[in-house]
Amino acid sequence: MSNLARWQPVYHMAASSGITYSRDFTLATVPGPYGVGTTIVYLKNEPPFNPGREIITNRKSTGNAYLTKGGTTSIERITGVEAPTTSFEFDFEAKAAFIPLLTLFQDVTTTLVASGITKVFNCYTSSAVSKYAVLLRTLETVKSQLIKGAIANSITISGTEGEAVTMSVEWLGADMDGNASTGVTAWAATDAESFLMFKDITCGYSDGTTNPTGTTVDIVGFDITMTNNAVARHYNNATIKKYILGDFMVEGTLRFPWGATTVGSDTFFTHLNAGTDFQIAFYKNSYLETSASTTAGEFSILLNVEADDVVTTSDDEMTNEISFTGIYDGTSYPVSIKLHDAIDRTTY
Repeated sequence: MSNLARWQPVYHMAASSGITYSRDFTLATVPGPYGVGTTIVYLKNEPPFNPGREIITNRKSTGNAYLTKGGTTSIERITGVEAPTTSFEFDFEAKAAFIPLLTLFQDVTTTLVASGITKVFNCYTSSAVSKYAVLLRTLETVKSQLIKGAIANSITISGTEGEAVTMSVEWLGADMDGNASTGVTAWAATDAESFLMFKDITCGYSDGTTNPTGTTVDIVGFDITMTNNAVARHYNNATIKKYILGDFMVEGTLRFPWGATTVGSDTFFTHLNAGTDFQIAFYKNSYLETSASTTAGEFSILLNVEADDVVTTSDDEMTNEISFTGIYDGTSYPVSIKLHDAIDRTTY
């Protein structure tokens, strides 16, 4: 057997319409993050695929002080249900972000505009799950690892001054094949401009009475975590039969200079003490909530939140750090995300 270095595995993901459906990644028709036929995803981490196989240990009257096996039959250790997991971390990029967001939100609308298609993700109103992903970790040609029926259980988008914006995805799968056969060799055509740098982001604020693009804010860093709290149900099956979407939660933090115009000083202390909600927007180039983008790679995230805490700290300068929770105020939802990646995904 040949050695396999940690840098050799390559990761792929593709959209899937069924919880038990297994993609053939060698086909040119596979719907991947960079379009049909291109499924590779460039990860910053090197995640294992955890089978999540439950082992039930029940001591029996074997007369032994130690666990016992009767021939080839397990007496005191029984194989239970399976729930594979893994985590992907990559530089935020509109194309690579689509499949994780699709499986987290379980809903997307597309709007045809000029040179491409804008995808809109809003909070779900149904507990049903119908959008899945198939995840592949290539090891050897016939011994790669495949997770079927995967959904994003949690997604965090974060950015820090001087760095690239990162998306972290926690996956929950329905079944895993540890000896999957694949001949995947295709690489995605991408370029440095497709990855989102912190310097490319505009942050806007509003007290809810105006558009958040009216007041832009210099920020030091941010993170947004969205969780669908999906529950996996096995019923009388060894693998997951279906998921049920739970409470949709949005939480995060935002850091900005104390002296920031309009939102500096005690602005968010006022929100915290009064229990009033406000809006935060993050976007690239144009604000997609109010304009139709025509440039691939553009995006917007609109948050309607209440402050959980406000802490003033010092480093090189005094900064405010607010922690927040997304909330529906009867008009605005906790989060709405738009991506413009210039790929027709109407068949995903």
